[in-house]
Amino acid sequence: MTATSGVLQGRTILVAEDDPLIAPLLVDILEAAGGTVMGPFPSLQLASDALALQLPDAALLDVNLVDGEVYPLASLLQESAVPYALFSASNPEQVPGSLRPWTFLKKPASMRDIVATVKGMLEKS
Repeated sequence: MTATSGVLQGRTILVAEDDPLIAPLLVDILEAAGGTVMGPFPSLQLASDALALQLPDAALLDVNLVDGEVYPLASLLQESAVPYALFSASNPEQVPGSLRPWTFLKKPASMRDIVATVKGMLEKS
């Protein structure tokens, strides 16, 4: 059992990530911490469609998806009071001023940092 085991128990996390190597790793990390993952969604369209059906407890979003930047989805999450973190190698200063992500997690990040980020968002929401 790891230090992160079970800390996300009973929580649903939406993952929007288009990298075929990173996406399954995020799922494994979040599930190992006890979370239930919606996704991973490689596109803004698929993630938005899923969000229309169910609100997650939190979200982890790559900025650049296969069909564009994730900002419209982030805006929907923000309007729905769902905490989200942007998880990207892009520049955090390029995030539109109207968006207020709970955090910007720079790629690459450790398993511990990913879980701690999601756990922190859930504790503050």
